[in-house]
Amino acid sequence: KCGNSYKNLMELFLADKPNEIFTRKASGSIGLKDFDGLILGKNGKAMLFDGKSGYIEIKDRSDLTIKGPITIISIIKLNSLTGNPQFIHKMGQYNFWVFSKSKSLRFADDRGSGITSRSFLKEKKFYFVFGTFRGTKGTTISENNIGIFVNGVKSDGSINGKWNPDTSLKTPLIIGKNFNNFMYFNGTIDEVRIYNRALSDEEIKQCFLGKCPNDDSLVLYLDFDDCTAKDKSGHGNDGTIHGNVQCVDEGILSGVQLYYPRSCFEKGAVWELWYGNPEEGGVMLAQDKVDRKWELN
Repeated sequence: KCGNSYKNLMELFLADKPNEIFTRKASGSIGLKDFDGLILGKNGKAMLFDGKSGYIEIKDRSDLTIKGPITIISIIKLNSLTGNPQFIHKMGQYNFWVFSKSKSLRFADDRGSGITSRSFLKEKKFYFVFGTFRGTKGTTISENNIGIFVNGVKSDGSINGKWNPDTSLKTPLIIGKNFNNFMYFNGTIDEVRIYNRALSDEEIKQCFLGKCPNDDSLVLYLDFDDCTAKDKSGHGNDGTIHGNVQCVDEGILSGVQLYYPRSCFEKGAVWELWYGNPEEGGVMLAQDKVDRKWELN
């Protein structure tokens, strides 16, 4: 039935075809077009970590020792929220992990200062997550220089301290647990990127849509599409896989929704394709005019 506000007409789940991002067309009556190649998540392979022994280790390198600014990106899906699992950790310098009690994300300097997102995490659901810090070592953290973004949208969060990584430490970068062999990650990790600069809000939105910057500030990029931990950034920061880590055909975000902002789908009205609810901070992917009137039940 027609309504006066945004109304969810349908929800399209894309996870049934891991190698096709958005090739399905709705009926010609709304003119969905030009979506081939739109990346809403992962188009290929991902790594599944068992939560007990699996992790990836990357040797310490100077380009991974980052004082700030910094951006860390990953697609994650948790099979279990327990145990405060870490998905990216460089001891004493930076980490990105799950705070199990509050079902939130924590992005920090690994010395007690950083940001904790609002509570939102659920098991067995993909999230495209971003942690960014726009200052440098010694900078007081504020809402203006640090952020956690989820599926392209900035999350509310609580902040504390000064960004103060210990860049004298020569520790490896670990994916799937912390350096001290606990806080193992049980679930899927994909599309790991680290930049030695802070991506802008617009760059983060575009990255969520599949257009991540590929300039020299990208010091690590693991897409796992060849089932290895080979670095695709050009910096040679290849990783070594340890324990029970499986290469899987997983990784597409689901939950793309078609909304219409007018009372009825009259010819000439505008439909909008969103990831998430437009009234709750979603990201609009596209819009177009309706070709002809829809009869809605």
